[in-house]
Amino acid sequence: MFALGASASVPSVLTVTPTPNTIVTEIREITITYTGCVYGDDDVFSDSEPDVYINNVPVSVTYRTTGARYSTLTYTLGTPITASGEYTIKIGAGSFTYDETYEVSNPEMEWTVTVEGETPDAFQPIENSFVSISPVQGKYSDLQYFTVSFSENVANNGSIVCKLIKDDDTAAEVATGRTVEGAGLINGCIDLSTCVTEPGTYILVMPEGAFYDIYTDEDFPEARFRFVIEDGAPSTAPVQDNITFTPAADETNLETLEDMYLTFNDYVTAYYKRGADNHFTVTNEAGQEVSVGTVSLGGEGMADNEAHVVFTPAVTDAGTYTVSAPFRMFTLMGEQLYSGTYSGPISVTYTISGGVGVDTVESESNTSREVYRIDGTRVVNTENLPAGIYIIDGKKKVVMK
Repeated sequence: MFALGASASVPSVLTVTPTPNTIVTEIREITITYTGCVYGDDDVFSDSEPDVYINNVPVSVTYRTTGARYSTLTYTLGTPITASGEYTIKIGAGSFTYDETYEVSNPEMEWTVTVEGETPDAFQPIENSFVSISPVQGKYSDLQYFTVSFSENVANNGSIVCKLIKDDDTAAEVATGRTVEGAGLINGCIDLSTCVTEPGTYILVMPEGAFYDIYTDEDFPEARFRFVIEDGAPSTAPVQDNITFTPAADETNLETLEDMYLTFNDYVTAYYKRGADNHFTVTNEAGQEVSVGTVSLGGEGMADNEAHVVFTPAVTDAGTYTVSAPFRMFTLMGEQLYSGTYSGPISVTYTISGGVGVDTVESESNTSREVYRIDGTRVVNTENLPAGIYIIDGKKKVVMK
């Protein structure tokens, strides 16, 4: 955090931090490094009762020696200095020794630094060495969905509840959060029970054991993340991915909507997450559901990042329709398995001009004809075809019952 330097009362073979006559944001630790040893180890060791003063007031410290040659002694203040002002650091004579060969006791050492603390409203993220989070700790207009990433392959423990609390003396709970399996091997998700939009500062608490190492079963410890909600800040709401639609998005001259293709342009592979709620819906201008779309992957001629959606029934009535799918319907992968992410919500609008070019026929025997389903599979038993859309003798037809 600080550069090394010296002062008139600091022996030339020692360097200290914080650096004399510099401006720092706080005084949390004082380090002394011995650089003059020629033979053996540096051996910088503290006396059991060192005399450390800030502005001539004794302060409580803990101490440790580190480095391959035991070259650095660190005093950690029991109470960090964060208030702005000028401070004199003094270490009493005989508080430590250095040099393995001669065991030199330090002389009295004194130097001055200036603290310019952070402004009161400066945002301070919470450090977590083993996990990162998206959205990153910061200021937003809302909070609900989070992705946490680890350095190991992880699984979630659904029985452990996360929570969002106020970052104040009350620590009042604002929302609970459930853990969700992540899209990549090193990812997990936390979903809040409600979208929080009330301005304020909050802490997201991920309890110990909410996620664990999938190979060792070792629980990850508790982690906390700080967020601020304020008006005008960016939203964290999931957004639609970079998708190419066929038919093209906002197409206004379709005769009918029977199927569509999606290409997830920023990813290599798309996987479909099957589930009762994971399907496409088609709604009309009145918001009424008129059709449901089923998903297939890996069809002939399709790339790994493409999906095919077939609508049942086909949309043939003139009007404007919205095709939509929920958040996390697809798992999207880059080149590496750990790079997975979930798809955002999907929405695309089409305008149907009417069933021009599509014949409507009553249910009939088609035993002498070549009949294919809309997905290209041939119908072997063509007797009394069920209602639906077919390619009959090379022409698209809607069979009515």
